[in-house]
Amino acid sequence: MARNKNNKELVNIVITEMVAARHNVRDARLLQTLVPEIAEDYRNGKTLMEISDDYQVYELFNLTPEESPNAGRLIVYFAIVGNKYSIYGETYAGLIPLDEALEIGKQHRAVASSKTGTRLVEEGRGLFGLDDIAKKTIASRGGTSSRDKGVGIFGLSATERHNNAKRAGSISGAKHKANGVGVCGMTQKERIASGRKSAESRGMTVYDDDEVIAAYLMFENPKFLNPNGTRNLRLGAEYHNKIFFPDSPKPVRSNNDLNNLLNRKREFMSGVTEKDKHRVQETYLANIFKMVG
Repeated sequence: MARNKNNKELVNIVITEMVAARHNVRDARLLQTLVPEIAEDYRNGKTLMEISDDYQVYELFNLTPEESPNAGRLIVYFAIVGNKYSIYGETYAGLIPLDEALEIGKQHRAVASSKTGTRLVEEGRGLFGLDDIAKKTIASRGGTSSRDKGVGIFGLSATERHNNAKRAGSISGAKHKANGVGVCGMTQKERIASGRKSAESRGMTVYDDDEVIAAYLMFENPKFLNPNGTRNLRLGAEYHNKIFFPDSPKPVRSNNDLNNLLNRKREFMSGVTEKDKHRVQETYLANIFKMVG
């Protein structure tokens, strides 16, 4: 008996909502005729509820928020997007093309979400009302629970975690390469320029092309080699700093910097012309070679 009663109540609720929806669709058609300017309001950033309040939709259609809490928003919604698929009534076009209206809706939700986040921060509510210790405690509970249950990453061995990460990186890299996005969409010159820009943003002194060429040519001279034929990096760094950073109060390039440079830039040097080598030799190194005993 009780089950039949519950089923009847559910059916009554569904019927009531369907009737209400049909009324919303019908009222929306009338709203289009009465105030077509709601389309521009929506485009200019007003939400469905704000438009409903501005044009007193509840009063216009003799509704109450208590009995129909979503009616105002739904009437404005159908007026804007239309009833393209004959849902709950006649088919009619919206005041705004459907694709455009849906995109505007996404923008509205993003703005609303941002405002909500800002308000939570300002009011110190939710996560933003916790101090650092409380946040760490909550975060650690989640990690501890997962580790104890052996789920997610905690259910994998070190080898499995390594292989999964490697596989994910390989898949992501292949997609980027195929689609030409990120660094995979750059030419070699663009990658070099991007790397330099990144280094400069971190306060690093970036090598320019002449500096790289000069470092290579310097160690082709026997005066900058040790008796056993290896590079005299200490002497090379000393004169390299004199050439390129004469006004710096302290050395800019260290022995290790030069060694790393020479090991990394072999590919770059393969593309340097003899003309450029000669120019760098005459501009930077000729006098240095005379000075070094």
